[in-house]
Amino acid sequence: NRGIVLVNNIHKRGRRLGLDIFKSAREELPLDLYGMGWEQVGGVSELPHAQLPFVCAQYRFLYNPIRYTSLGLSIVEAMMVGLPIIGLATTELVTVIENEVTGFLSLKPNELVHVAKELLADEGLAHKWGKNSRELAQE
Repeated sequence: NRGIVLVNNIHKRGRRLGLDIFKSAREELPLDLYGMGWEQVGGVSELPHAQLPFVCAQYRFLYNPIRYTSLGLSIVEAMMVGLPIIGLATTELVTVIENEVTGFLSLKPNELVHVAKELLADEGLAHKWGKNSRELAQE
């Protein structure tokens, strides 16, 4: 009953990769960060690529705080294991995720927190969006 965040070296890359958004959201949500440099921000660990699907499958959703990047492979991989995607409505993510179908996107971080809390409270909703997310990734 937690969200996963997959970002390498978020502490070095700052606002561009959403360090401020991650820190703020973590105050209200149970979020576990995986990626290089995890120690700098109180994350869980670095995650070998081969373990990514197994670890992701243990979570309720992927929380993506990134403001500026292309569509990350880790997002597609999380979708493949059936995770809904919660993230900022920026760059390529808006061409993939459909609100309340495969996840939820917004430019307002407080809205992301609100929807993430809904997914934490309603496992059935998370599974429904996650199933849709997986089907889209397979497509």
